[in-house]
Amino acid sequence: MYLEEKKAVYSTRKVSYYKLNYETLHEIFEAQADARPEGVAVLIDGKGITYYELEQRANRLARRLGITGVKQRSLASLLLHRSVEDYVAVLAG
Repeated sequence: MYLEEKKAVYSTRKVSYYKLNYETLHEIFEAQADARPEGVAVLIDGKGITYYELEQRANRLARRLGITGVKQRSLASLLLHRSVEDYVAVLAG
């Protein structure tokens, strides 16, 4: 997304410009997790998980993937269903 598009999206959400300085989804997530660890990160079908819990689970999955031979910055396929685990898997990458 180009910078102008980001500004347009964030201006409608009343988020300040400094939050656009992140390069990756991981950086955005980690900043939010640090700011609001007990805040609800994902809520699907009444099942919620905090930023802290999501970060912990994603880190565990990332370590498990590393043990099986998946390296950082390598491609891995994900089969996702609508669940909290989707977000855990995406952030583990």
